[in-house]
Amino acid sequence: TKYLDFLVYTCWEIAIALGIVFLVIVFSETTVGHAKKTSFIIHEIINEDFGPAVNEEAMKFSVQLLHEIPEFTVCGLFTLEYAYLQQATRSVSTYLVILLQFVTENK
Repeated sequence: TKYLDFLVYTCWEIAIALGIVFLVIVFSETTVGHAKKTSFIIHEIINEDFGPAVNEEAMKFSVQLLHEIPEFTVCGLFTLEYAYLQQATRSVSTYLVILLQFVTENK
């Protein structure tokens, strides 16, 4: 039973950590999606006649959006994407299986 307790505890801790990372990635991907939609809204503002001051600021913001692609990074090392979450899940599950094979091995 101690191996089963160990397995349940380890899976629970891994699930909590991956759940938190998943939520962070979902929120960052949603924010990046909304930021990409902003350029379309800015161009609609430019096409309308709101006055020269508004058009000038909208043009500046449009140029800034063209040169800066929004992305979330982890301390500048890599971007937060679903692919990294899948890779981390695969790695953790592989090491967990290896660990369980060593723990449950008969000596």
